[in-house]
Amino acid sequence: MDDYEDYRATIGNELTDLVTEKQLIKLHGLLKKNTHIHNRVQASWINMIHEAFYIEDVLNNENNTNHSFIKQKWYIFCLIRPWALRILAISLGCISILVIWSEMTFFSAKPVLSVFAQCVNAARRHYNYFTIEVRLNKIKTIYFYLN
Repeated sequence: MDDYEDYRATIGNELTDLVTEKQLIKLHGLLKKNTHIHNRVQASWINMIHEAFYIEDVLNNENNTNHSFIKQKWYIFCLIRPWALRILAISLGCISILVIWSEMTFFSAKPVLSVFAQCVNAARRHYNYFTIEVRLNKIKTIYFYLN
């Protein structure tokens, strides 16, 4: 039997095996979806390849005296960036500890132990209403972006 099949030569000249408009719409939707998935995966793959080459260059240049990076890039990525990330990690860790301490001690009234409550009280003592509003708006903004 041939691969070709004449759909017009059906019994009673009924076109029951032809594709309907609904099937074409569904097929078109699947084609668009799969094209989008393919493009997304391809872009992700290209980004991963570039990141892998970048990481390979950084690792090769950390202990290499013959820098294949431009001198400024080598200093930034191999000397300055690791220390900057360490300092950032330590400072964010300290801020996290301050937040946890302040949450645990915020409602102790007599000796005010919370760091943030101390800031609010200092602003209240000096009638600095603007400072209180700025801090409350920062807290609201952070809460808005977290939720």
